[in-house]
Amino acid sequence: FGDNGMDQWSIPLYPEAPQNFDEIISFAQTFNDTKSNQYALMWELQQFYYNYAFLASQGGYIFGDNGMDQWSIPLYPEAPQNFDEIISFAQTFNDTKSNQYALMWELQQFYYNYAFLASQGGYIFGDNGMDSGDLGLNNEGAQKGGQFLQTLKSEVLPLKMGDVNYDIKKGLFSSGKLAMDINGPWTIADYRNAGIDFGVAPLPAIDGKPMTSFSGVKAYYVNAFTQYPNASKLLAAFLSNEEAQMENFELNGTLPASK
Repeated sequence: FGDNGMDQWSIPLYPEAPQNFDEIISFAQTFNDTKSNQYALMWELQQFYYNYAFLASQGGYIFGDNGMDQWSIPLYPEAPQNFDEIISFAQTFNDTKSNQYALMWELQQFYYNYAFLASQGGYIFGDNGMDSGDLGLNNEGAQKGGQFLQTLKSEVLPLKMGDVNYDIKKGLFSSGKLAMDINGPWTIADYRNAGIDFGVAPLPAIDGKPMTSFSGVKAYYVNAFTQYPNASKLLAAFLSNEEAQMENFELNGTLPASK
């Protein structure tokens, strides 16, 4: 929320953060103007990720060879252990004129940026996420992580936030102009179908500290109103056993749960 910085908007659009959705609904009644494409609130309606299916996933990144003859040597043959290696590699690999980069992630997505803050001691809520009165997104560690993000933006990925998205990354990675991509298990099928020889590795360390990313938890659920509760439970158990998960990985690139 905030002020767009223009004189005619010297009063912030919404001066204080709303505490509940009732306030937002009330505000929208006077602020929304569909003809001029003006809205009180937006989110990505198509993102169903948080409500869907069946395994636990942890952040990682993908690196590799695009499989083309001119790139017969992998772009980055072994996963870097820390960001110092990536910064050093970017100095020789990056070529902004030809849109070639060592590493990409979706700059505008807090889902990815949080790992940089958390690695240095930042957090969202204190007490293991249970204390909403203790916000750790502006503590010393989070600020240090934010400063490191600024370093990466200037030395590794000097692009505007809106110039990086999933499709752009996929196109560059597939054509050999992107060596490493911070992404999730949902992208494995696309990279497989593109014929890319790639690897998956844990996120690199920052100043010797491991990155702590968000996790997506997926599960099969049995509807309480089903007429076949036992059969449903058996199906869920079958789909989540080790053999079925490995087959799902081979067919669809869906990473199996670690436990």
